[in-house]
Amino acid sequence: MASQEKEGLLLHIEKQATFVRTLKAENPENKVGIKQAVEQLLDLKSRYTALTGEQVPGRPVLKTKETSKANKANNPKNSNKTERVKASKKISKENSNPWPSIDNYLDNLMNEFICFKKTGEWAVTIIQRAWRARSQGKTVNMLTLYKENNHARPNYRVHRDTQSLCNRFLHSPMSCSIKYDGTNVGVSDDGEVYGRRTMIDSSSERYQNVPLGTCRLVDSKAIKSSIAKLIFSNGQQDVTFTVSVYGELMCNPGLYDYAKNDLAGKWVCFGMRLRFDQETSADILTKISSTLRNHGFSFSGEGKSTITITINKALEAFLTEHSIENIAQFQSFPSEAALVEMYADFVANQQGEGLIMYIPHDSSGSGSVSIRKWKNPKEVNPSLRRRFRGIVSELVGSTYSNIFPDELLQMLNNLAKTVKEPENTSNKKPRFPQEVVSALESALTKYDSLPSYFEREEGLQEITANLIKEVEADLASEPEKVVVARLYVDDYINRKFGQWKRQKQHEAVVNSSQ
Repeated sequence: MASQEKEGLLLHIEKQATFVRTLKAENPENKVGIKQAVEQLLDLKSRYTALTGEQVPGRPVLKTKETSKANKANNPKNSNKTERVKASKKISKENSNPWPSIDNYLDNLMNEFICFKKTGEWAVTIIQRAWRARSQGKTVNMLTLYKENNHARPNYRVHRDTQSLCNRFLHSPMSCSIKYDGTNVGVSDDGEVYGRRTMIDSSSERYQNVPLGTCRLVDSKAIKSSIAKLIFSNGQQDVTFTVSVYGELMCNPGLYDYAKNDLAGKWVCFGMRLRFDQETSADILTKISSTLRNHGFSFSGEGKSTITITINKALEAFLTEHSIENIAQFQSFPSEAALVEMYADFVANQQGEGLIMYIPHDSSGSGSVSIRKWKNPKEVNPSLRRRFRGIVSELVGSTYSNIFPDELLQMLNNLAKTVKEPENTSNKKPRFPQEVVSALESALTKYDSLPSYFEREEGLQEITANLIKEVEADLASEPEKVVVARLYVDDYINRKFGQWKRQKQHEAVVNSSQ
């Protein structure tokens, strides 16, 4: 463990320990908050021991903002000074029907090609064993040899061969929609508005500093009624379900071509979520999925209690009937290779955040799909870019290329363009890894703007804990970066809080002088 990282973690432990002591002294009745703070401190100490093999050394207590605040509050000279009015202690209500997390398209492709390579390696091993056995006059059962070599996969089937790759990439229809870089906002059938993780207060007129007027105009009750008539058209079923309509609130007007296309501040709808009672039978859920398919909808979660309806022509028409004006751009292609050829430059040149891909489970063009996100190089984890370039290089520059059709090789070359390292226009060495920075940028879009938390009592602790949780989940495959991520989140939030506090003080001075 690098000494700089070690010292950084010790500093974080000291700050957390000081916060625990201050919390116990100032607010001893807050048992839940104290317990959470202590658990975070113990977790930090455990991480230090796991990474260094040492116990946390005894160090002097640092003078921090928390201790300075406590000393100031206990100073009788300051007893009559007006404190900042704090908002009520309100913990945000969680979103019980959130839009699902979407896996990366490049990860999906890598799995396809790795399975193909594994299949080829198994085939070579089996042929070699069969050839040796026959040369010795032994009877050979190829299936038995395959089972012996494929013991880790109990279904004993070839997962990918050349034909299966061609069927998916060259002969199956594919669709996509533009992925917008804003913040996820949904409207439930009870009229409540939700961010990605929490409910937005009914009195709030803005979210992420963008007006919520368009979202609050969505007639979600009428949408639920129409859905009920559609899925139970063959007879009313006694089934309890909720509907949430989701879209992207365009809170980043300066990005890409959003201002040019008049998208700034708009709410762009891209799908719906149906959530059925857990007691709903599997037979009814299967019939509901079948009905949606028959009406031309595409969706994920077939036969499950939660169904995600994705944007396509059928949903576009449905939303238009319910007076929803801004709908995500949708496009269909005869094949995945054709889609990649059309949008490779768009992704590679960072003309947008990327695309949402809808991979069909059959060739009908509607029905069950898998949802994936294809993001521009700047938005993709650097390690994933490196791994994907490696697998493409292996396939294109080897004997595998001799058995691939030209169209498939062209698709691989088009994909290779989209994983090049983005240009670094700054000569400064970044303080934190790009993966950590990107994880926090993503996490920040799932909650309201930071000042809305700074205004509330315990809001600073709430948003910090939520962001750390999001970033840790995003970096679950890279545990060595989690400790650094915690430090980065803490550093980032403290800087933003300091800027906000100074701005408030400046406004107070200006107002008092008027």
